[in-house]
Amino acid sequence: MRLSLLIDQKRGYHEYAAGIIDYTKDLASKIQSTRKRIDALSSAHSHGLFTDSEYRQEKEELESLFSFLADLSDKALNALRGI
Repeated sequence: MRLSLLIDQKRGYHEYAAGIIDYTKDLASKIQSTRKRIDALSSAHSHGLFTDSEYRQEKEELESLFSFLADLSDKALNALRGI
């Protein structure tokens, strides 16, 4: 009975860790995508496709999203270190 409980607990920890790893990978992908969007926005602005005010507003929003995702990623990595 104890062995079964121990195995179930270990499986639970592995599933928890795997979930955090998947979540962290997804965050990394979103961070890369957001960085590419910021770069594309800068390129579009340099080619005159956005006014300065449009550019600033979009860039602020994307940088805010980037910062938010980076913070979540840090928290996920800290959670993995605690396992």
